[in-house]
Amino acid sequence: KRYKLVVQLPEKEDLKQMSDFIIDKLREVTEKHKSKSAVGLAFTNTRYMSELLTRDLQNRGIEDIAVYHSSLSKDIREEVESKLENKQLSLVVCTRALELGVDYKDVMEVVQISSPSLLSYLIQRMGRGGHKPREVSKGRILTTDPLDALEVYALLRLAEKKSLEKEEHVVLDLPLDVALQTIQQMLFQAYNMRNEQSSSSKKLADWMGIKEPEIKIDVPKTCEDVIDRSINILSKLQIFKNIKQLKEYICDLLLESGLIFCIENFEINLNRMRWIWAGRTKKSIIYGLCSYIPPNFTFKVNEEKKEIGDLDWYYAITLRKGSVFWFAGKRWEVKGIRYHIGGGRIYVKECTEEEMEELPFWRGGGVDTDKMVAEKFYELVDEIYREYVRKNLFDRLSLKIKRFFKNILYYLGKNPVKIEDEGKLRLKILKDLRKIEEPIPSKEILIVELSKDKLTLLHPFGSKIARTLLDLILIKMGNGKGGLIKGWYPKPYGIYLRFQLRLEDIFELLYSHSGKTIFDIIFAELENLDKSEVEVALKERLKDIPFINKQIYEVCRAFGYTYQEARRNEDVIREAIRQVIQLYYDIDGAVKLIKDVREGRVKVIQRNLTSLSKFIFKEQFKSM
Repeated sequence: KRYKLVVQLPEKEDLKQMSDFIIDKLREVTEKHKSKSAVGLAFTNTRYMSELLTRDLQNRGIEDIAVYHSSLSKDIREEVESKLENKQLSLVVCTRALELGVDYKDVMEVVQISSPSLLSYLIQRMGRGGHKPREVSKGRILTTDPLDALEVYALLRLAEKKSLEKEEHVVLDLPLDVALQTIQQMLFQAYNMRNEQSSSSKKLADWMGIKEPEIKIDVPKTCEDVIDRSINILSKLQIFKNIKQLKEYICDLLLESGLIFCIENFEINLNRMRWIWAGRTKKSIIYGLCSYIPPNFTFKVNEEKKEIGDLDWYYAITLRKGSVFWFAGKRWEVKGIRYHIGGGRIYVKECTEEEMEELPFWRGGGVDTDKMVAEKFYELVDEIYREYVRKNLFDRLSLKIKRFFKNILYYLGKNPVKIEDEGKLRLKILKDLRKIEEPIPSKEILIVELSKDKLTLLHPFGSKIARTLLDLILIKMGNGKGGLIKGWYPKPYGIYLRFQLRLEDIFELLYSHSGKTIFDIIFAELENLDKSEVEVALKERLKDIPFINKQIYEVCRAFGYTYQEARRNEDVIREAIRQVIQLYYDIDGAVKLIKDVREGRVKVIQRNLTSLSKFIFKEQFKSM
């Protein structure tokens, strides 16, 4: 299998120029394939971007396109898939939802909007095109700025080395919501067995031609029996290997929530169980209880009896009757809204008049950049420095540019991939980095750059370690009113901090006689933390973050509570925070980095601000 990829970048970095650049390139794809009865796929990293690009393309008169993402209803998605098979579309703007299990022979070109952050995603997406025998998979990567373009080159360098990053999916350790839901299933099954034992055994006896008393059905006699059996089954799984130690705690949780009345007897609160899992609907309790897919914290969008898809709860509550919004490639007017536990329904009709519509947003959906990608990113920066900056080759850049960014064969496994890029893209990256200084951040070097009231920590952290360290710094130094820090932003390549006062003033007021550097002051708050102290500190901080509400909603029913009850329950909040930490933070990596700095394996260098910080945190420096 052969691949041919083209990396492109807009001439200017303002939002309008970037949008026009992407729209123009996508229009090229649609016009090129329309005459050939072929189709192009344009992958985005978020549902919001998919809807935005679809709207802008349709507003420019391109009709034979469609949008595809996971928040669309099953019927809408199947309709798009059918049109793809029947060659009725020239372009589908999509997310990861169309990444796997797709084998459409008429997909001739794949476009990736912005860096996908993971090499595995890039390979999977580019492989969707050129499925006919001896065809080359053609793809374009439309980068949004030089930082984005350099990340793409880092991914391609990993492909050259045949190095795939670790799996993004995280397997939770000892997820209590799964354990409690399994126990509730077993309790419900035992209840049915007890109630139907006599009739079932009689039917079985008649079928087998024997007397009924000879049949023995092993029915649990107490709730404790059911809990013991459930825990024994779960303990055979690796993620639940220590669950037996939590038996007493699990019993207390079930009693406290009111799902069971007594451990020693078989007394379960079936009405509460039915209310938690079936709500006011007429559906059976089994629909909710036996599904491990987390409940949707969403509003359903309906056109009469047809379901269009789901809107995020945080966006949906901003809508009112008469509001106009863009969704599923169409403009909709809200006719009515119905609320219920965990969401609601929005009733709409298609709006044919061109009005100022809103675009829905969804929380989450982004991709964390792996530490391996961040390390390769800084290796490229170091190569740029050695080849151009140190040798002062910018005056003769047009003659030397091909030495670094030349067309080269990369390899994905054993498959050759030809990479092409535009000279403007290469020139833009190099000009933005022309004032960087040595040394360059690496696995062994952490750079601290200072400028008035701003400070950046530059190191190949990866998204999760950067997020963990930033939160620890905010906890220790304080943020917002009464704290030292008023602005911050984490990236896989560094951490940006903006202080309430000039750094010189803070240093003069608090630390002028200590003989320490600014980084020493920050690091002094972290260096003695061990893993357990980091976990405690993060749990305290996460209690005040609204994002935790989504995780509370996902686990609350397994604990036996409605969402409103769960927000006031410490056990549910504690489990939701524990799961968020496992999903979005890397405590082990952060503690290891702190230890490496303390013991000298990672060298810390402090200096004044250079163009490297401005390159990585361009938006933050522009907005200040």
